[in-house]
Amino acid sequence: MKNQIVLDRAFAKFEKQIRDKVRERLSQWCAELIEKAVYFRLGDYNAHNFTGNLLNSIMVGLYEDGKPVKAWYSSEDGRVRSAIMGKMTRREKPYSFAKGGDYEGRPSWYKATVPTNQGKGEDDARAFFNEYKPEEKKTFNVVVAYTVEYADWVEITRQTTGYMIMRQYAKSSGVKFMELKQA
Repeated sequence: MKNQIVLDRAFAKFEKQIRDKVRERLSQWCAELIEKAVYFRLGDYNAHNFTGNLLNSIMVGLYEDGKPVKAWYSSEDGRVRSAIMGKMTRREKPYSFAKGGDYEGRPSWYKATVPTNQGKGEDDARAFFNEYKPEEKKTFNVVVAYTVEYADWVEITRQTTGYMIMRQYAKSSGVKFMELKQA
């Protein structure tokens, strides 16, 4: 009985050391993922940030045993300024950015077609991290999310969110970053 208790404690300590090391490694990867997500959105020549909310809504979350551990937000990246206003929402009249320009400093106008809550993308990202529950029951889950209501629409219609290249990057870099070997 005593030997079993000693063995159980040793295995529990070993499991904790492994979890701590994996969590630390995943945290480094998450920091890299948010940096790349911002890079891919900003680097798309055809992308246009009218308000900055899509850009500010990107987040990477680390979950352990289905619970939120830590999040990385695009809004905390030094290349990303705060959104200039709340999210545009579907309405009859187009939004005009004549005086002072839009997020990119250009005079522009846009007729929004997707309904939103008119909040800020950064707030969407923070809410998503706390509310999201990973579907897969894994020890660790890493989630990259573009959290504004119109992110899917922009990706489907314009392919400028950076999502698809981000998805490919995450797949290819994950195995390498975690130093996993394929069987």
